[in-house]
Amino acid sequence: MGLIAFVATLGFSNVHTTHAASVWINSGAADLATSSKWKTASGTSITEDGWWRKRDGSANGTVLFCVQLGAPLNNNLNTGFAATTVTDAQHKHISEIAYYGYYAQAHTYTNEMFTQWAIWQYLGDTYVSSPLTSQYNAWKANVNAKVAAYDKAPSFNNTTVNIDAGTTKALNDTNGTLGTYASTATATPAGLKASISGNTLNITAANNAVVSGGAIKFADNIAATYEGAALLYSRPGFQSVILPKIDPTFKKFTVNVNVIHYGTVKLTKQDAETGTAQNGATFAGATFKLTDTKTGATETLTTDASGTAVSGKHAIGDGYSIVETKAPAGYKLNTTPVTGTFTHASGDTTYSAASVQTAVTIKDNYIYHARIKVNKQDSLTGTNPENGNTFAGAVFKLTDTTTGISETLTTDSNGIAVSSANFAVGDAYTLVETTAPKGYQLNSAVVSGTFTRTKEDGYANTNALTVKDKVIPDQISIHKTDETGKDLAGIKFKISDTKANLMAGKFLKLAADGKTVVFPNQSGYSDSLQDYVATTDAKGIATWSNIVKPASKTDRTYYFDEISTDKDHQLLTKGSAISAGDTGANNTYAVVNQSKIKLPNTGSQDAAKLAVILIVAVLGASAVGVSLVINKKKGNN
Repeated sequence: MGLIAFVATLGFSNVHTTHAASVWINSGAADLATSSKWKTASGTSITEDGWWRKRDGSANGTVLFCVQLGAPLNNNLNTGFAATTVTDAQHKHISEIAYYGYYAQAHTYTNEMFTQWAIWQYLGDTYVSSPLTSQYNAWKANVNAKVAAYDKAPSFNNTTVNIDAGTTKALNDTNGTLGTYASTATATPAGLKASISGNTLNITAANNAVVSGGAIKFADNIAATYEGAALLYSRPGFQSVILPKIDPTFKKFTVNVNVIHYGTVKLTKQDAETGTAQNGATFAGATFKLTDTKTGATETLTTDASGTAVSGKHAIGDGYSIVETKAPAGYKLNTTPVTGTFTHASGDTTYSAASVQTAVTIKDNYIYHARIKVNKQDSLTGTNPENGNTFAGAVFKLTDTTTGISETLTTDSNGIAVSSANFAVGDAYTLVETTAPKGYQLNSAVVSGTFTRTKEDGYANTNALTVKDKVIPDQISIHKTDETGKDLAGIKFKISDTKANLMAGKFLKLAADGKTVVFPNQSGYSDSLQDYVATTDAKGIATWSNIVKPASKTDRTYYFDEISTDKDHQLLTKGSAISAGDTGANNTYAVVNQSKIKLPNTGSQDAAKLAVILIVAVLGASAVGVSLVINKKKGNN
């Protein structure tokens, strides 16, 4: 068969004929008299009676290994061989077995023989037995472990590691293959040092090293004499042998390195208005939360007596966010985040502490305190209370809606109430009346605003508010009875605000809505309006209520006129004065109507009695008429 076909039967590929070669084999006794039994991959049983070394070209030539168990070789020199390079994975593995089994160990016949046996087994031949089975198995386990390690790259091959400037990072190879590499790198970026110690790769970055994605490279530690391309010696009809070599370009690894430089933030606290602390305050004790927006790491910064704080180290190029979490005493919290990037001073090559420090200034507003001054007034008469009342005793609830702090204010005799100065300028507030002064209606409207900087009445930053209340409307009640105390129902009355208007027939009227009371001197008063008539109920009570006086009426005296009565009682013909009270209060006045006199029938005894009475009355010069008694319940007549 031809050469190419022969080589193909061995499983090799990527072959190139290079030159003629010869194989020498000892013709005498075996170099090692150890027999072994085998079965080839094709199933042929073979017994090797001993070990005869094979050499390249002469007895002292380079060691060769058989790759075709059972094929013949002549004693002494065998010529006519073609030496061909082989670059496939199979030749690579055979070369690794040869290197760790023989070339990297003591060059003994035993190691040479065991290497040959291992190559045959790798090619698919079966080892059956030999007197050295136990020793061979131990040897093979050791060599196979080294070959397996050689076939692996380190666990960190083609990874990228970050190294802090000025530090050393140790990378442990979990694949256990670092021992197969040279201890010195073949390529190292400036500013980096790399070395292998046992199963650890140590990388050191100088303080000023500037490296981003720099590649550190290592190659294998195979002896230079063993580097190269393996050669397959072939001749038709003869045993094929291999001169093992290892391609130095195959075994290498790379680690990519980023050198990380770190920077800090120097934070300075200032007054937003003056730059310096006001009124004896300091900037000490302010706290801030700094977040590295790339890594998510956070830290708390606290300002010293000078109002400064320096952060820990963060990678240059990382972003940061700083938020004040506690303001210094006397200052308002500034919750606006400050963002930026940890930077390095342009042009600096030393990476000194000063060159990697970023300055940040955060300003707070000084807390000016304000107070509220409440002025209570009458909605109609202003500073003049009606009905003999005062503005004292009005109660208000003041709430700082920014902080939730509240305070109760009570007006003095002048209707003034001043809060404490515990409220910050700029805070929002609400003020609501919770108790009205006596005689006034509660004004529950909420007054809202913002504490501001001002000055009034000697109080610094006093915010003046005027709250007006409506006086409680007047109410008049009459209790109508006869001389026996009987309640009289259905009796109708009108009422006037002055005696003159009573005499003129001008009474209080109801507006078109049927509810609003209109006084004679008020705008809109007209004869066409309905008189405000009160009629006694079953209990004899007649009431005028919700009488809102105009500003012109300063008293609470009214005059009533009875306009109709029942059939059994006499009509009162004289209007009388009566005092009003607050609507809802119990201010009732008693009014008594006399019963009508019933005349007896003519000729009766009652008629005779009446005649006698009339004679006596005339003689006594006493005219008996209708009498009116108006009694106030409290005893006034």
